[in-house]
Amino acid sequence: MVGDAMDRGGAERPQELGEGSRGDDGGLPPAVQARTAASSGLAQPGELVEAAREFAQAAKSRATRRAYAADLRDFDAWCRGQGRAALP
Repeated sequence: MVGDAMDRGGAERPQELGEGSRGDDGGLPPAVQARTAASSGLAQPGELVEAAREFAQAAKSRATRRAYAADLRDFDAWCRGQGRAALP
């Protein structure tokens, strides 16, 4: 198994979360890393919303988001041409 370690008896044990399975940043966007490092308690709801928004935006490239927006505009125009609502 990848990331296995041996216990004292020589038996293999699976690697636990946080044992170097990812880099220090865990693959998070820089803004989320900074908030997490600077946090000294519970995050406020607004901070969580903003962090989630940044994380979601980082999940897709700018070009992909532009393409999705263009596709949605085209779909909306087609629906209007058919006398239908694009979204409920």
